[in-house]
Amino acid sequence: MPKVSYLVVLRNTNFLKLWGSQIFSQVSIHMLNFVLIMRVFELTQTTIFVSFLLFCIGAPYVLFGIMGGSIVDRIYRRKLLLFSIIAQAGTIILYFFAFNYAGVLCLIAFTYNAINQLYIPAEGSMIPSLVKKKNLLTANSFFMFTIYGAYAGGFTLAGPLMQIFGSRFPFFLAFILLLLAAFSVFLLPSDKRKQIKINYSKIVGQAKKSIKEGIDFIRQKKEVLYPILSISVSYTAIAVLIVVIPAFTTKVLHIDVKASSYAIIGPATIGMLIGALIITPLAKKISKNSLITGGMLGGGIILILLSIFPYLGRFIKYTLLSGVNEIPLIAVINVFLTTTILAATLGFMNSLVVTPAQTMIQENAPARVRGRAFGSLNTLNNLIALFPMILAGFIADLFSVTTVLVCMGILLIAFGFKRMKHYQELAEEKP
Repeated sequence: MPKVSYLVVLRNTNFLKLWGSQIFSQVSIHMLNFVLIMRVFELTQTTIFVSFLLFCIGAPYVLFGIMGGSIVDRIYRRKLLLFSIIAQAGTIILYFFAFNYAGVLCLIAFTYNAINQLYIPAEGSMIPSLVKKKNLLTANSFFMFTIYGAYAGGFTLAGPLMQIFGSRFPFFLAFILLLLAAFSVFLLPSDKRKQIKINYSKIVGQAKKSIKEGIDFIRQKKEVLYPILSISVSYTAIAVLIVVIPAFTTKVLHIDVKASSYAIIGPATIGMLIGALIITPLAKKISKNSLITGGMLGGGIILILLSIFPYLGRFIKYTLLSGVNEIPLIAVINVFLTTTILAATLGFMNSLVVTPAQTMIQENAPARVRGRAFGSLNTLNNLIALFPMILAGFIADLFSVTTVLVCMGILLIAFGFKRMKHYQELAEEKP
């Protein structure tokens, strides 16, 4: 097999154009989400309204994700990317007029993320048409690196920008970034495949048919089903962790909730970035299936350790060594430092799952259904995560945060063993 390197992909000017569009778009959406959360809470002083905002941000992924994928498979992807980016830029203008109305801000957020259901599958399904199959894993590692980096950068930039330049400035910056994203897409070559005409008066019926085709394809083709489920389970674990982070930092770590940004979120993001960078050389020595399974099992173990380690440290320090005058340095467990290391490792494990799994989807899904496959992926991510996120809040309040983390860790480990068993059976069936 020819040697795959990052330089090969970076020399691909068309890939760089699509990648640039993703960078501008991702930073914009994460920065806007953070600003909206702060602004809605500032206007209402209630967490209920913030929950409603988050529902408005997540609901379009469930309602329109698969439909967006079906549309992507029928329309020129370059045109669809341009339309979605320009439409999102238009919704940002509405934020300026609705800045003092929390309910309207939530509705605009719903619209913005509904439009994003066209951008996401169009972008994901366009990568294989710009890079060679042997370079897909490397290309996806760049895109996953951007997703994690934009999440960290968008959330980190929003606060200082609001403090220095005012609360409305991030909206203006997001508008400029989206214009740059649109320009990057405009420079891409036109689609080579033939566009399928759509009768827009019957688009709902066509979308239902496409959704059924996409679901049937995924259900029948296990080479696509298991990678999609792997990403969805990993996404659910992250969503649940985000839900319990405030309670974890205050009730378990006994530190200020604001410290979660550099105790958990920051290190986890760094771990994801490191994983996205080194996944290509790892994949040369370890199969994609093994990487995904290892990421699942490792992530589950880390979640369990994350839940029990603070209590274990305090037990050793205050119970077993309570009568010792001079406590050895190794026994004085630094809970904060350990949590930071575990969070970074958890982020790294997540990257071992997502990037190889996305590559497997692209390799095994034909071009005619690839958009539907990626639309299904985003829908499943949000649909599967919705109930655990709600349940996690109840369990954390009724029992404890550690109970939530242990349960999530056990789920990851169980799914990891399920994947392992499935692929072992497939290997045994082959002659």
